[in-house]
Amino acid sequence: MQTNKTLALLAALTLGAASAQSLAAAPTTTAGTTISNTATASYTNPATNATTSTQSNTVTTTVLPRAGFDLTYVGGGDSVTTNTPGGAPADYQRAVLPGTTVSFEYVAVNNGNTTQTISLGNEVTGDVSGVTFYPESADTNNDGSLSAEEIAAATPITSVTVAPNGDDTTTPAVENNTGEVNFFMVYTVNPTAAPDAVVGATPVGTGQEYNGTANVQKTETATDLFFQYNQVTVQDSGALIGPRNDADGNGGPVTPPYTDAAGNTITPTASDSQQANVNAGVTAVTFTNTVQNNGDATDTYTVSSSTPGTVFLTPDGTPVTTSPTTVSITPADGSAPYDVTYTLVGGNLVIGGLRPGDSASFQNTIPFTDTTPNVSDTQTTTLTVVSTNNPDRTDTTTNIIRDPGLLFGDNIPTSTNPDAPYNPNPAAQPGQTVTFPMQVVNTGGATDTYTIQPTTVTFPVVGGGTVEVPVTYAPDTNCDGVADGTGSTLTLEPGAQGCFVATVQVPANAVSGTTPPVTQTVTTGSGLTATDTTNTVTVQVTDSNVALAKFVQGGNGETSSNGITAPAGYTTSNSALPGENLNYAIVAKNNFNAPVTNFFVCDTVPMNTTFVSVSGGGVYSTDGGATWSSTAPTTLAAGTPTAKGGEVCVAPADRTLAAGSTFQVNFTVRVN
Repeated sequence: MQTNKTLALLAALTLGAASAQSLAAAPTTTAGTTISNTATASYTNPATNATTSTQSNTVTTTVLPRAGFDLTYVGGGDSVTTNTPGGAPADYQRAVLPGTTVSFEYVAVNNGNTTQTISLGNEVTGDVSGVTFYPESADTNNDGSLSAEEIAAATPITSVTVAPNGDDTTTPAVENNTGEVNFFMVYTVNPTAAPDAVVGATPVGTGQEYNGTANVQKTETATDLFFQYNQVTVQDSGALIGPRNDADGNGGPVTPPYTDAAGNTITPTASDSQQANVNAGVTAVTFTNTVQNNGDATDTYTVSSSTPGTVFLTPDGTPVTTSPTTVSITPADGSAPYDVTYTLVGGNLVIGGLRPGDSASFQNTIPFTDTTPNVSDTQTTTLTVVSTNNPDRTDTTTNIIRDPGLLFGDNIPTSTNPDAPYNPNPAAQPGQTVTFPMQVVNTGGATDTYTIQPTTVTFPVVGGGTVEVPVTYAPDTNCDGVADGTGSTLTLEPGAQGCFVATVQVPANAVSGTTPPVTQTVTTGSGLTATDTTNTVTVQVTDSNVALAKFVQGGNGETSSNGITAPAGYTTSNSALPGENLNYAIVAKNNFNAPVTNFFVCDTVPMNTTFVSVSGGGVYSTDGGATWSSTAPTTLAAGTPTAKGGEVCVAPADRTLAAGSTFQVNFTVRVN
């Protein structure tokens, strides 16, 4: 990424998206989503004196569409102050020569719960022309920018289609949509543009918005949803700094990857940046950068670094000191070489005597700190060059260091990241086989190998003592929970995920109960280690004789389930808009001919909903029945698009359900 950048005539300038944050609103429930919920009950079986559980029918609610959208900067931030070029954020301000084609990256955000297509228009200020939009896919080399060649090869677009934030639960696929689609705005600063003039443009979106009663067509204005202008200052000369042998940073051509003295591989891009993907433990990387005099007279240039502790060196690796060091320069016109000086002044590099059109390279060693072990850290250093002839003429380039990253834990089918606390804790009878779906994500900047280490599960057995059972692993390359290969090692590209299926054979003489946590460990070829210690196996025998049914107010579903008749006005399914309440009735019936003790009914906040209230019991528990209170809870964790929220358990005051009697819990949640 670059700021205050002067580029050669007709070169392409792009604002990249190195670390865009999520801009979409907290996911609302996707239109067409079916919200399903099932209740459970627990009691002591009077016939066997064993703790027993039972399950209700499933209640469903269909969610209706509610549209919303916005166009904004990468990272957000548009407001009333961005309605003119003067209010553009610093990362959306540029300085270029007349005739230059520039591009800026923006984000289309879906703030609703249904997929929609947003039409792209524009407003311009000043002497610019040829506003065109391109998809993010036009960036064919994935460097976060569009080169002149990429623009020429790409097909313009006039709209973007954006899925809502989260997973579309109406489809079997797991999309994990961000609710965002990036695109590029490209235009030309006209050759007639006056030096020092300030020009700019903004995309203007037209899409669907919910107005309180219906979804209607709406176009962004300066006072409604706001514009998001970029700003370009027209220059007539200036200094350039860029990656090795590419001072203007536009990749014409891109310098091939190279290696520093410590063996770190550095890859230049066409977006005026260089990136080093390093192994764990690396504390510094040495980059090579190039300065060019694109003015009309011999000049002296000062180069500063945004990272404290940067060490400047000559092209051959000699440290620059406060005493001038002479370096020979080969002129661009092929004439005889001449000397320039490299001097350290106030911690900055000063290159003196560089002639018009000529370039001078230098090395800079940048210290790197692994601030978050096992998580990929990205450190960006901005180098700025300033002309002594005209201090207003500056340019920047970026040197990026990324260390390896590793996420490891349970594989949740609805998530692209592992979740260590998820802990599926499978239940099995003695002699059965259980599996743990485990997931690995490469959060680093380079391809890496991931090897899962051998481990065991400890099972108490009948007669006393324990048995250590080995855990076997097989790769699950598409993370669908089914093994599809052999071996214990995966190779993953940057950002890719891979999975293992862990298999455990429960001993035939295993005692009922929950095993100690299983310690599972993954190591990487780059030197990282991650451990998951949350999985257990529950060995148990089940028995059931209490009927449980759940109903929701309204709708036209079934009026009975599991032998239980719904209360008046309740059925097994309905439909609701986001923001409406779902009133559930959970009914348990004791079909034993004896009382059931230690009885309680539990329900969780369904996915895509927020807890409102619970009533109907004498005592309440929010920790699974460990402790009880006569006061009903007023808050529970909300459900998410991919997971249930908090749980509440309800029981009669004496935790006893008389023979043949029923017990009803009233549970209310609001659709997100």
